[in-house]
Amino acid sequence: WRRSASRLRPAVRERSYAGVVYPVFECMADLQGCARVGNKNPDYGRQFPLLNGLFPTQAKYLSIVRDGRDVALSILKVRWGPSSGYIAAKVWSDSLMALAGIQQQLGPDRVHVVRYEDLLRSPHTVLDGLRKFLSIPASEVKIDAAAAEILKGQRVANFDKWKREMSLRDLSLFE
Repeated sequence: WRRSASRLRPAVRERSYAGVVYPVFECMADLQGCARVGNKNPDYGRQFPLLNGLFPTQAKYLSIVRDGRDVALSILKVRWGPSSGYIAAKVWSDSLMALAGIQQQLGPDRVHVVRYEDLLRSPHTVLDGLRKFLSIPASEVKIDAAAAEILKGQRVANFDKWKREMSLRDLSLFE
């Protein structure tokens, strides 16, 4: 998309990082015909203190938490990942501890946690909870269509793989 600084400058409401980023996001949403836009990055979980410092009032955070054994199974397959189930468990556990801290600091109005397995098992319920967290009127979302997409997708059974695929050694180290 093409927006020049001269077109964005009037939309900047405050002299801060957030004051500049929010108008950019608003332009992105507008150009896509959306009322809202978000940003996804798995590494943000480790960056909550920084993000909260940059976006101290408006930002809302959604965290999708997956069973650690499935996370370990997945990341143990990559060359640059942890070398054992124990290290994978430590990384996963540290992430959950950081999430608990940010939840306590910011509260339920700014942090919403979804269990990945629940999203796949009960997408209607999880998506409606997300809609409420984001304060989106029911008339603006198509939860049935989104849930149908999840249910027909290949990821619908993408959990509890650790029960079939994780070695006993890695499971023992993880636990």
